[in-house]
Amino acid sequence: MKKLLGGTYLIEGATNVGIYTEYDRAYMIDAGGSRKALREAIKELYGKKITLLITHHHSDHIKNASYIQRMTGCEALAPLGELSMISNPILESYILFGANPPTSLRGEFFVAKPVKVKPIPEEEIPLKVVSLPGHTPFHVGYATPDGVLFSGDLFFSKSVVEKYSYPYHSSISQLRETLKRFGNLRFNLVVPSHGEPTKDPSSDIDFMMDRIDIFEKETLNILERPMFPDEIALELSRRFDLSISGGFWYLFKSFVMALLEDLESLKEISEESGKWIKGG
Repeated sequence: MKKLLGGTYLIEGATNVGIYTEYDRAYMIDAGGSRKALREAIKELYGKKITLLITHHHSDHIKNASYIQRMTGCEALAPLGELSMISNPILESYILFGANPPTSLRGEFFVAKPVKVKPIPEEEIPLKVVSLPGHTPFHVGYATPDGVLFSGDLFFSKSVVEKYSYPYHSSISQLRETLKRFGNLRFNLVVPSHGEPTKDPSSDIDFMMDRIDIFEKETLNILERPMFPDEIALELSRRFDLSISGGFWYLFKSFVMALLEDLESLKEISEESGKWIKGG
């Protein structure tokens, strides 16, 4: 574990895991990362009662939750709106596919093992639950008493966005509203789930939103005629030279649907009989 401030620690990895310790208790934020790193952290926390706090239901954030529960007997807590997806992870693939999901959406990247989870009793934990919807409808972050915010997937670092080409969010219009509010919040340190801790995340957020704007502008360029969402997604993947196959096609298409919803909310496009056209 890497110490950040006071009783706040970080387990660095492809998906960062936060730790806050207080007296005989420890709070673990998300359950991604490697099992080896988690085992070592749990050994360091020997004697402390662990509570697992989950930011949202995506597999990379809960993939080791059931494993941690078996090791420690810990309680897992999450926002009320995320509970059904965390306890039934296959629902994520149902949503992406729109029906009983195919084999490509049943791998561990999309489907974690079910987690026994309860709603967060905010008055009973020392961390502040910060509502940050956009990446998922009920996504939250957790701020420790040391002023460190574990922001989940509110934003991704510039290096992560460059690597994966597009920053997935289920509602970009909701994300925009969240970021307006987030800009007025102050923390000593912000730790994204994918990226480095930072005192000022504005440059990473700006880069991410610029990338979304680029995708939206290209979407408008594509819509010279009415098009179905699949046609738009396919053309965007070609124009951005994205190699998308299997379950990742459905993930990218979900991102494209979020672009369409945002452009509709901005009165840039509208839907007619399942096809999208320019004009509100």
